[in-house]
Amino acid sequence: MKFLASESLRLSEECGDSPLSRGITIHRLARALRDNGRWPEAEPLFREAIRLNQEGSVSAESKAWTMREFAKGLRENGANAEADALLAEAQRLLDEMSN
Repeated sequence: MKFLASESLRLSEECGDSPLSRGITIHRLARALRDNGRWPEAEPLFREAIRLNQEGSVSAESKAWTMREFAKGLRENGANAEADALLAEAQRLLDEMSN
Protein backbone atom coordinates (compact mmCIF):
# COMPACT_ATOMS: atom_id res chain seq x y z
CA MET A 1 0.00 0.00 0.00
CA LYS A 2 2.82 2.37 0.83
CA PHE A 3 4.26 1.88 -2.66
CA LEU A 4 0.89 2.64 -4.27
CA ALA A 5 0.53 5.78 -2.19
CA SER A 6 3.96 7.11 -3.04
CA GLU A 7 3.50 6.23 -6.71
CA SER A 8 0.12 7.96 -6.80
CA LEU A 9 1.56 11.10 -5.24
CA ARG A 10 4.58 11.05 -7.53
CA LEU A 11 2.38 10.81 -10.61
CA SER A 12 0.03 13.55 -9.43
CA GLU A 13 3.00 15.83 -8.81
CA GLU A 14 4.52 15.07 -12.21
CA CYS A 15 1.18 15.80 -13.87
CA GLY A 16 1.05 19.20 -12.25
CA ASP A 17 -1.62 18.56 -9.62
CA SER A 18 -2.05 21.47 -7.27
CA PRO A 19 -1.05 21.34 -3.61
CA LEU A 20 -4.79 21.29 -2.88
CA SER A 21 -5.36 18.15 -4.93
CA ARG A 22 -2.31 16.40 -3.47
CA GLY A 23 -3.39 17.42 0.02
CA ILE A 24 -6.80 15.81 -0.48
CA THR A 25 -5.22 12.61 -1.78
CA ILE A 26 -2.78 12.45 1.13
CA HIS A 27 -5.54 13.20 3.66
CA ARG A 28 -7.66 10.33 2.34
CA LEU A 29 -4.74 7.93 2.36
CA ALA A 30 -3.74 8.96 5.89
CA ARG A 31 -7.29 8.34 7.15
CA ALA A 32 -7.38 4.91 5.52
CA LEU A 33 -4.05 3.97 7.07
CA ARG A 34 -5.07 5.27 10.51
CA ASP A 35 -8.41 3.46 10.37
CA ASN A 36 -6.62 0.22 9.52
CA GLY A 37 -4.18 0.36 12.41
CA ARG A 38 -1.23 1.70 10.46
CA TRP A 39 -0.60 4.86 12.45
CA PRO A 40 3.19 5.00 11.94
CA GLU A 41 2.53 5.34 8.19
CA ALA A 42 -0.47 7.67 8.61
CA GLU A 43 1.10 10.25 10.91
CA PRO A 44 3.65 11.70 8.46
CA LEU A 45 0.99 11.78 5.75
CA PHE A 46 -1.34 13.82 7.96
CA ARG A 47 1.54 16.24 8.60
CA GLU A 48 2.16 16.53 4.86
CA ALA A 49 -1.55 17.08 4.17
CA ILE A 50 -1.61 19.93 6.68
CA ARG A 51 1.51 21.46 5.10
CA LEU A 52 -0.06 21.26 1.64
CA ASN A 53 -3.28 22.77 2.98
CA GLN A 54 -1.25 25.77 4.12
CA GLU A 55 0.30 26.10 0.64
CA GLY A 56 -2.93 25.77 -1.31
CA SER A 57 -6.10 27.79 -1.25
CA VAL A 58 -7.94 25.35 0.98
CA SER A 59 -11.02 26.48 2.84
CA ALA A 60 -10.88 26.90 6.59
CA GLU A 61 -13.41 24.09 6.87
CA SER A 62 -11.16 21.68 4.94
CA LYS A 63 -8.13 22.65 7.01
CA ALA A 64 -10.12 22.10 10.20
CA TRP A 65 -11.34 18.71 8.96
CA THR A 66 -7.78 17.52 8.30
CA MET A 67 -6.67 18.80 11.70
CA ARG A 68 -9.54 17.00 13.45
CA GLU A 69 -8.81 13.72 11.68
CA PHE A 70 -5.12 14.01 12.56
CA ALA A 71 -5.99 14.86 16.16
CA LYS A 72 -8.12 11.71 16.37
CA GLY A 73 -5.09 9.59 15.46
CA LEU A 74 -2.81 11.48 17.80
CA ARG A 75 -5.21 11.01 20.71
CA GLU A 76 -5.62 7.29 19.95
CA ASN A 77 -1.83 7.01 20.13
CA GLY A 78 -1.29 8.94 23.35
CA ALA A 79 -0.24 12.35 22.00
CA ASN A 80 -3.00 14.20 23.85
CA ALA A 81 -1.27 17.58 24.12
CA GLU A 82 -0.63 17.78 20.38
CA ALA A 83 -4.17 16.57 19.67
CA ASP A 84 -5.61 19.25 21.95
CA ALA A 85 -3.57 21.96 20.21
CA LEU A 86 -4.76 20.80 16.78
CA LEU A 87 -8.38 20.68 17.90
CA ALA A 88 -8.10 24.19 19.32
CA GLU A 89 -6.62 25.46 16.03
CA ALA A 90 -9.35 23.69 14.04
CA GLN A 91 -12.01 25.33 16.20
CA ARG A 92 -10.34 28.74 15.79
CA LEU A 93 -10.47 28.34 12.00
CA LEU A 94 -14.14 27.40 12.11
CA ASP A 95 -14.94 30.30 14.44
CA GLU A 96 -13.20 32.75 12.09
CA MET A 97 -15.16 31.33 9.19
CA SER A 98 -18.49 31.94 10.94
CA ASN A 99 -17.67 35.56 11.82
